[in-house]
Order: sequence, then structure tokens, then C-alpha cells
Amino acid sequence: MRELYRQGLLYRKQTWVDTFAPLWGLLDPITQRRLADLYGYDAPRHTAGSALGVGVLALLDGILAIRYLGARHGGLGDLLMLLASAYLLWESLRRLQRARSGEPAGSIFGWVLKPLARRLIAYG
Repeated sequence: MRELYRQGLLYRKQTWVDTFAPLWGLLDPITQRRLADLYGYDAPRHTAGSALGVGVLALLDGILAIRYLGARHGGLGDLLMLLASAYLLWESLRRLQRARSGEPAGSIFGWVLKPLARRLIAYG
């Protein structure tokens, strides 16, 4: 009876895992592996997808910051944006390398999704 309840609960939570699968790639590797064990989540694939998304946005932000700074219209905020985008671009490249080797890798943004992921893993 208890196992039947557990299976039903996992079945209902599967929708959340499937719907937000690209975002789960931002989570730390341990949480991604747990989602993979419980729900069949493809951690390396979604790590790569989220890394590409963050990397593209970081590259675009970096280009904008460089343009503002180069045109002498930028300020301290643009310099900080340039540094943040450089870090995120580096992180994304590192995460892509890990994903290509078949391992999940988390992002600095993973903390945002961690509370929801904990609820999906609970009773698993």
C-alpha cells in the first residue's frame, strides 16, 4: 500500500519535472542525479541546454556592456555587468564541458530552483 502511494505521488510530480526540465539543469549535480533516479530526468542534456541559454544571455549582456563602455556612456554598473557576464560565460563553458562528458553541472542560479526541487524529491 505504501509503495502504491509513493508511485502515485511520483507520477503526479513527473509533470513538474517534465515541464521545467530545461531549468533543472541549473541545479547542483547531486539534485540533478536524484531527479534522474526518481523521474528519468536527462541531467547532462538539460545541463547543456541551460548552460547554452545562460551563456548566450551572458554573451549578449557582455557585448552591450562593452559597447556602452566603449562609447563612454557606461558607468560602474556596466563594468559590473561586464564582470558578471564574463563569469557566467566562463561558468557556462565549464558546464558544457561537463555535460559533454555525461555529467551534470550546476549554475550559480540553481539556488532559485532548489526549494521546488526539494519538494519534488521529498517522499522519493
